[in-house]
Amino acid sequence: MRPNSVASIDQDLADQLERANENQLRAAALLAVRFALARIPLMEPAIAEGLQALEEHRYGDQDVRSRVEAVVRKYDEQQWGLQEDGQGDSPAYSDAFEKARAANALYYALDPDPWLAATRAIYDTEAATEDLPGLRREVLSGLAAS
Repeated sequence: MRPNSVASIDQDLADQLERANENQLRAAALLAVRFALARIPLMEPAIAEGLQALEEHRYGDQDVRSRVEAVVRKYDEQQWGLQEDGQGDSPAYSDAFEKARAANALYYALDPDPWLAATRAIYDTEAATEDLPGLRREVLSGLAAS
């Protein structure tokens, strides 16, 4: 069985993903990213470019993924710096964490492997938003519609 990071947050959703076809996995990844970006404002050109690539089904573009990954690194470094400064419970830390995880959801959604794209995008979106019920509804509706 392939690794399924979603199993650590929702076993039923993980099981549904196991039965999904490639189109459904891609739809789940896109819905997860949209869910994250609707809740976590990320006004970065690389994020807009990555979302456009995702919506246009341009998976695996290393240049786009590298630019999105740079956004992930930027916010990860911010959150680590805040944590090292003893501000791990500050609003600034939470903001950087959420932005890093939302950007990471997009980074993984662009992966050429639809399984990895869906499972990691969902996992990181849940970490960013802490709204598993809402994310679950969104993803399951997408799986049913695809």
